[in-house]
Amino acid sequence: MSDMEDENPRNNRGAKWQKEWGRLRSFLGGSTRLTRRQSQWQKGDGFTMVDLDLEGKPLQTSEIDGERQQDAETDCFGKNCQIFKVAASGRLSEFRQLCQNDVTRLQSRDRAGATPLHHAAGNDNLSIMEYILKLNNGGWGVICKPGDKQPTVVDVNAQDHHGRTPLHWAVREGHPQAVELLLQKGADAEIKDEEQAAPIHTAVETGQVECLKALLHHPDRVNVNLPGHGGAIPLHYAAWADRKQCMKLLIANGALPCLQCNAGYTAIHQAALKSNCGTLEYLIQLSEEKGYKREMLLSFKNKQDQMPLHAAVNGGNKEAVVRLIRIGARIDAKQDDESTPMHLASSQGALDIIKLMMESADKNRQTIHLRDVQQMTPLHKAAMFDHTGTVEYLLEEGADLNCTDSEERSPLLLAASRGAWKTVKVLLSRGADANLRDLNSRNFLHLAILGGGGVATFHGELGTGSLRDLLDEKDEFGCTPLHYASEQGHLKSIELLLQQGASAKVKNNEKQSALHFAAKYGRLNTVRSLLNSPQGPNIINDPDGLGDTALHMASANGHTAVVKFLLQKGAFIHKCQGGRTALHRAAIGGHTQTMRVLLSTHAHLLNQTDKEGNTALHLAAMESKPATVLFLMTEEAEFKLNNNKKTFFEEAIELKNRDVAMAIVGHDRWIEAMTTFSRCDDFPPIYKLIDVLPDICMYVLDKCRTTASCDEKSQEFWIKYDYEFLQCPLDWRYKMIKEGIAEVPPLAVLNKMVDANRVELLSHPVCINFLDMKWNAYGRFVYLSNLFIYAIFLIFLTIFVATAAHPTSHNDFVAGSNTSSANETSVNGSSVNDSSVNGSGIHALHNMCQFKERHWLENICIVICLAFGAFNVLKEIAQMMHQKQKYFRDVTNLLEWCLYIATLVFIIPFLTDACEREDIVRLQWQMGAVAVFLAWFNLMLYLQRFDIFGIFIVMYIEILKTLLQVLMVFSFLVIAFGLAFYILGLSADTLAHSTAGLSFFQTGMMILEGPDAVDNVIVPYVQKTLLYPELTIVFIVAFVLLMPILLMNLLIGLAVGDISGVQRNAQLKRLAMQVELHTELEAKLPEWLVKRVDKVEVTVYPNRNCKGKLANWLTQIRASMGIDDGNSVDHDAARGDALNSTVTTRCLAVAIDKQKRRMKEMNSMLVQQGQLLRLIVQKMEIRTEADDRDVGDAAPMCRSGSARPATAPRSSSKNSLSRA
Repeated sequence: MSDMEDENPRNNRGAKWQKEWGRLRSFLGGSTRLTRRQSQWQKGDGFTMVDLDLEGKPLQTSEIDGERQQDAETDCFGKNCQIFKVAASGRLSEFRQLCQNDVTRLQSRDRAGATPLHHAAGNDNLSIMEYILKLNNGGWGVICKPGDKQPTVVDVNAQDHHGRTPLHWAVREGHPQAVELLLQKGADAEIKDEEQAAPIHTAVETGQVECLKALLHHPDRVNVNLPGHGGAIPLHYAAWADRKQCMKLLIANGALPCLQCNAGYTAIHQAALKSNCGTLEYLIQLSEEKGYKREMLLSFKNKQDQMPLHAAVNGGNKEAVVRLIRIGARIDAKQDDESTPMHLASSQGALDIIKLMMESADKNRQTIHLRDVQQMTPLHKAAMFDHTGTVEYLLEEGADLNCTDSEERSPLLLAASRGAWKTVKVLLSRGADANLRDLNSRNFLHLAILGGGGVATFHGELGTGSLRDLLDEKDEFGCTPLHYASEQGHLKSIELLLQQGASAKVKNNEKQSALHFAAKYGRLNTVRSLLNSPQGPNIINDPDGLGDTALHMASANGHTAVVKFLLQKGAFIHKCQGGRTALHRAAIGGHTQTMRVLLSTHAHLLNQTDKEGNTALHLAAMESKPATVLFLMTEEAEFKLNNNKKTFFEEAIELKNRDVAMAIVGHDRWIEAMTTFSRCDDFPPIYKLIDVLPDICMYVLDKCRTTASCDEKSQEFWIKYDYEFLQCPLDWRYKMIKEGIAEVPPLAVLNKMVDANRVELLSHPVCINFLDMKWNAYGRFVYLSNLFIYAIFLIFLTIFVATAAHPTSHNDFVAGSNTSSANETSVNGSSVNDSSVNGSGIHALHNMCQFKERHWLENICIVICLAFGAFNVLKEIAQMMHQKQKYFRDVTNLLEWCLYIATLVFIIPFLTDACEREDIVRLQWQMGAVAVFLAWFNLMLYLQRFDIFGIFIVMYIEILKTLLQVLMVFSFLVIAFGLAFYILGLSADTLAHSTAGLSFFQTGMMILEGPDAVDNVIVPYVQKTLLYPELTIVFIVAFVLLMPILLMNLLIGLAVGDISGVQRNAQLKRLAMQVELHTELEAKLPEWLVKRVDKVEVTVYPNRNCKGKLANWLTQIRASMGIDDGNSVDHDAARGDALNSTVTTRCLAVAIDKQKRRMKEMNSMLVQQGQLLRLIVQKMEIRTEADDRDVGDAAPMCRSGSARPATAPRSSSKNSLSRA
């Protein structure tokens, strides 16, 4: 700093003043940038005059605003470098010359964003300021090009990078004349910088009284109550910074002392909080002169209803408290939580302030009895925060020693619950009543233990009668102090309580003793202390209200060390009221280490059941504890049925416990688990896996397919398929059916896959080969036999239709009537005319009705077709009676009925004379056409069950369904255009639209062929034969766009989409049809035959050529079409992703289980090492604080009625103000 700067009173700000301004900024919600800004001002914010030579170089240098001088000298280079220095120096002539050379220099900025006007205002160079400002009004000549208008080159409200205007610079540096000039020239006095400070805030903040006067001379331009940073008005700044003169000017010009900042504080609050006592009194005096009453000023409240005296107490300002009390502040004033200044001072332990308030304003000592919203007195506040000096003073002044708050806590109970042990000793020595209880009926000892267990602090008083009676008293929950000491693990307190005669047999409302608490929370040393006491043998097996002993509690929470200790001490294995042992409880929690300890001592617990028939294995499976399930399965636990006839595996499946199911299937005993179930009224577990956990079922199927360990290309390589889980046991199935317990269909497992739409399961190699086994066993013989019989019928029907004489034209029926007179030919067949039917005329039709005159092959065809049709009609009737409603849901049955009826209607007339009648002949041959069409169509449906043809037939049928659905939707357009063309008379010469029906038909054909524009539109239009030519053309164009183009493209798109979808699902549909076929067949086969052909497993040698030529040829065709039977060596590669995913998941689960076991082992080792270290410390007689507390394995749960920590009073301390 230069000497000039040191002499400047504006720059002579001490570190303390700077610190206080930082506090104000923090109080108003400021940022760290405020402090940085203040520190920059400390360096000498005033711009001093600089003398320049003719070349513009400074002759003398003095410090010019630290940072800004550095910024200007760094950035001002080239043509704009000089203008900032000249503006700061005040040489008008040189400045004018620079501007005349280039007027845009006035708009240049330095690094800080300041203009030349900023530098001139900051250095009080009025002449340069006037020159710059008059340029806006054309008052000075500026060299411009001819014809140019005088430009406005300066913004009087330009802001630098910190948001400060030239008016900010002038005010901050204390130049009132510059301030006056800027205001006259239109400067905006309400512009705020980046710290939300307007020039008037800066003037008050820096103590620039003259500048403040200059600002206040323009009341129309300056708002004296303008909110600044944090909503503080200038009066707040003056009160905080102890600016009396500024305060006087502000109030004289209309500043309102009642206005609040964003934190809710008035200027009086801030003066009290800052302990600016002179300012405080002066502010009150000035406010009174303006008509404010003193009582009103002292009762101003912030958002928390705190008055100035509250603020002074929170700030710890004794002098401010004295001044406020002297001028009339009430010490019994309450804030929103009804705390008085006495409450706040007591909470802080401000004994000097308390004495001051008591001696000066409370001669009758009434304030020490006032209560806040929690009904706490100042003594409560002092006791809860362990301010012993304050407590003793309040007691001496007459405070009630045993008064209670809203929770009925006395100061002694409150101090004990907060761990204020010094205050506890003081209160006990003063005779506080230790027999009082809070709302939860907890006495002094209850709260002392809950507050930290500091009973050792006053162990001498425990022997006295008043405290001794509290040892076994119960609270609202029936707990004694020993219960809470056991729960918290306070060993020292437990020892003292037991030494003084506390009973360990006392139970709470749930009939639990202190030992139950200690065992529940894993307090091993507490359990040891309790059992080593004389009462130990009497409580070790004592049950609670539910029949649980301490062993149950420790086992349920996995406290292995406690369980081991209890067993060593002779704890018995009892069952609770639900019939559960300690092993059941450990299994529910998944504590395998605890279970291992229990089974090592009592192995008979492994298979014991509770009242619901659940073993420990059941409970572990239901609670989703895979590690526990694996442990019990390894320990050879029995797979029993509970009272619900469920095994542990079935319970896990029904609860969707996937991890447990995966663990069970991955265990060595997985086959036993899969085959154990209630054979009376339930299905095997795999039946439920399909529906609930299909991925686990996939893993089961993977395990049912095993391969040889030799080379995959070897002739000895084999693949074994196990079908045990794909079908219900035959004996059990037939037994269920015979006894009428349940209707178990054949292939129930595969049917469940179909019903659940499990494509991935049906396409598994095991399922595919299982169906192949069924097909080879009986399916192909039955199905191929039916197909052979149907083929015979189809062949003879086709031969008969192809060779039999039939009418080929309308003349065959009308020839006799038209030529009877000419040729004398009757129609009854006595003679025939010369017309021919298939070369033989009407005589051939007559011969077809005569059995003897027909060819023998025709007679055979008629007999076979008649027999086949009649037999199948009877078969369909029987099938209808058997399947009932299901029969009518199959469209194939409707097609077969149409086929058989059409066949009989076509054949029967040939056996009678009805074929000589014209109407019968017409109907007969129409039915023949229907019969032959349906016969061949039905053959296609027969073939869809074969792999080679099935996928294409299924695709065709699916696309056909889509086509029919689309045509049904767009039939409305056919009707619309058909009626329109009928009315317009389109194709009048061909009569295609002569009637509405023909118009519909022709419109439908036009969709496929497209309209014949030449014959139907163009020629009639040219010949002017169209009735409505213009409208007809419009409809034709609309028809072409909407029907042939749009509809056909839509159909093509749907067809392509359906093909893709059918290709994805064709395998499922084909397999589903095979499942249905085998189900129907097996249901009809006798029991002995099914048992004879059924196989449990099949071994396949894929590299051996042991098949016939036909079988090999079919296999090659199937392979070329992408149909895999699952026997190929490359099958695993095809299913690689699915198999690898399953195996990876299983390996990951196993790895996680191993890691869990290792972590538990490490945890056990750490516990043992900790116990070893503790023994070493005890042997070395080293005393630590940890010896007084039993940590245990788990923190205690919060009880519903536990004592809540007392709430600290709402205050306005420095930290709370900053937060506000």
